[in-house]
Amino acid sequence: MRLARAVGEQGLVFAVDIDAGSLDVLKKQAEQEHLTNVVVVVSQPTDTKLQPECVDVLFICDVLHEVPEAQRLPLLKSAVQALKPGGFLYLIDYRKSRDVTFDPYERLIPREDLIRICADAGLLLDGEFHYLKYQVFLRFQKPLK
Repeated sequence: MRLARAVGEQGLVFAVDIDAGSLDVLKKQAEQEHLTNVVVVVSQPTDTKLQPECVDVLFICDVLHEVPEAQRLPLLKSAVQALKPGGFLYLIDYRKSRDVTFDPYERLIPREDLIRICADAGLLLDGEFHYLKYQVFLRFQKPLK
């Protein structure tokens, strides 16, 4: 809802998830808050179902560690396809550190692997933010054509 308010009435927020039930809850919440710029998209595990080059920014938060390893790169490639050239991916995921209590710990992805997966999907590391205690926060850019 914060993103929908931030982009304003002229912008769109695509809420993408494989769980239709979660998206139904989100859609109802958006309607209750009179936010008409939220578009829900039921995706597949490796296909965002977004049109090519339809978004300026992607925001993926605490998701990739939940995706089976073999599906991470195909999912990111699908997301990058939807990103306009010059657009940004903001990626937040749990830091693989013993300071993070997560079960199972083995599912957490090392920072270097997050960077490699995004590079393999065609993105360039553009920035890193260090104010989240338990998460890695990276910004990538899709190269201009």
